[in-house]
Amino acid sequence: MNYSSLNELAIANVRALLGARRESIEVLSTATSIPLSTIKRRLCGKSPFTLEEIEQIAKHFNVAASKLLSPIFMSESREAALADGGEE
Repeated sequence: MNYSSLNELAIANVRALLGARRESIEVLSTATSIPLSTIKRRLCGKSPFTLEEIEQIAKHFNVAASKLLSPIFMSESREAALADGGEE
């Protein structure tokens, strides 16, 4: 897939991690103290993630913040989700 921005990569990676861990956005919101409405806006692309939000989400998922902006990481996360019995 082609991504035209780092924000699109972040969206794809956060969604992949949520799916791989079978975690809801409500859990992500609580764990990161990012309001649910903000996470919803970010994930639908209405407004971009801030660097602080990227760092909070990365810390929650125990990954480097730079990984959330990497196209390779998204592929790895998706493969891990499928290996764990997730659906494509």
